[in-house]
This record gives sequence, C-alpha cells and structure tokens, in this order.
Amino acid sequence: MKKLIKILITLLLIIAAAAVAFLLRYGDLLGINIIKPSPEKYVKQAVVLMDSQGIYASGDEWEKTKAEVLEKAAKAESYEECHELINNALKVAGGKHSRLITENKNNAAELEMPSCEIDDRDKIYIRIPAFSGSTDEGMKYAETVYDFLRENGADASEITIDIRDNHGGDMGPMVAAVSPLLPDGELMYFDMKGTKQAVTLAGGTVSGGGSQVTMDDPFKIKDVPVRILQNEETGSSAEALLICFRGLDNVKSYGTPTAGYCSCNTTHKLYDGAVMLLTIGKDVARTGEEFCEEPIAPDVTD
Repeated sequence: MKKLIKILITLLLIIAAAAVAFLLRYGDLLGINIIKPSPEKYVKQAVVLMDSQGIYASGDEWEKTKAEVLEKAAKAESYEECHELINNALKVAGGKHSRLITENKNNAAELEMPSCEIDDRDKIYIRIPAFSGSTDEGMKYAETVYDFLRENGADASEITIDIRDNHGGDMGPMVAAVSPLLPDGELMYFDMKGTKQAVTLAGGTVSGGGSQVTMDDPFKIKDVPVRILQNEETGSSAEALLICFRGLDNVKSYGTPTAGYCSCNTTHKLYDGAVMLLTIGKDVARTGEEFCEEPIAPDVTD
C-alpha cells in the first residue's frame, strides 16, 4: 500500500510540474499567470493575443508596432504606463473598432428599451436602441418589439425600424426583436481571417452573433415594406443588424452613411481588470458583400 501511495504522489508531482511548465510556456497566449506579471510581461501577454487573433496583425506596420511597444514596455514601471502602449497596438492589430477599456471607464450605460408605435394608417414605427445588459434584460428588450409585432404586424401597411444613434452592443436581442421580419436561415457572416461564422435564425432562435436568444411561438410577417432609418451614429452591432436585412426585396434603408464599425470583436480581460476589445473579423452579408471599416451607404440618402 505504501508503495502505491508513493507512486500516486510521484504521478501527481509529475502532473503538477507538467502543468506549471505548460503555463510558463503558453501562459502568455492564454492570459494565465502563476504570479503577478511585471509591466513588461503584462504588455507581452496583450501583444501575444493581438498577434494571434487581430484582423490586421500581420505585415510590416504590425511588426514595427509590435517591436516598438515591447521595447517601451521593458522600461515601464506600472500597468497604468502600459495602457496607452496596449491601446496604440490594438489600433494597429485590430483597427479603429479595437480599444482598451480600463476599469474606471468600464461602466455600464443606462439601459434603454425599444419603443413601438402604430398610426391610423397602420404604419408601424420601431425604435431599436443600443443594448448591453443581462440575459433577462435582453429578453425583455426583444419581447418589447416581438410582442408588439405579434399583435399589430399582420395588418401593417409599412414597418419602419429606426437604428439611428444606435452604437451597438449585444446584437442577439436586437435581431431577435425583429426576427419576424427576417427569413430563417443564415442572416450574415463573420469572416475571421478566412474562417466564416454564420449568424443564424431558426425556429425563433438567434445564434452566432452576440447572446443566443430564443423567442417563444415564432411567427413571420411577410410582404410588408420595411424601411430602415440609419445615420452616421449607427455603428457596430447596429450595422450588423442592418446587414441582416441586406438583399431582402421588401427592405430599403434611408438616411446617411453609417459609422463604419462593421466588424466582430472579442474581449480579453487583463491582469489588472482592463479589458481589450480586439477586432478579429469583418461582416459579410448574404449577398456576399464584405464590410469592415467603411460606412454602409443607405439605399436612399437624405
């Protein structure tokens, strides 16, 4: 029995040593630290993540930026000194949609719910604001529009979706809210360095873009003209919502070109709580059109 115990202890020590060795070698890529990282290592871990995932993390400009950032990081004495270095690197590796959010700036915005109206000519107006919230808040957000469309959509003569001044957030509840106006199937795609991920709608469930949201008792409103209002403040997930309607015969967009943040991001929390928002792919419509940092022009300009 003693011999067996010694063997088990030896095996556990070997496994523990292997785990430590693995973390020492690959911890930077995973963002895992056994001990508090130095400012230099803090920046190195961020750069390794950008290097492996950033949409623009290749070529001469990125290699030059990476070398400069790492050189400056070697002289840094605090994480605060490193924030600007990381943010500057993010702008090169991920483009304008990428940024570093420090703890004191990572405050949740006040939640605004959609609003719905119908006039005496059966014209429906739906205001879709930006959304960042909990799962329960996301369901309430989506149901506000979804239930209104169930009650009034069948007899509508026209439906207007207003995404002006919508800066984005979680696209799942936004798409779920207006899902009765969208066909089931692949709504759009994220192209991540040649790997495509579809945003899909099936049986009331929106998945692949933001939070997965499932609406009860799904229904469709067909052959009703849909007007989408957009402006220069329409950005990020709101632009993705606009792209979900791209190519549908009954839909036209009105206003001015959007903000041009048509890309998908991933988040990485750093050791001190700062969050890297890193762009890893571009948006692609069902039509095959690709979007990234260029604004989306409306069908009809104001």
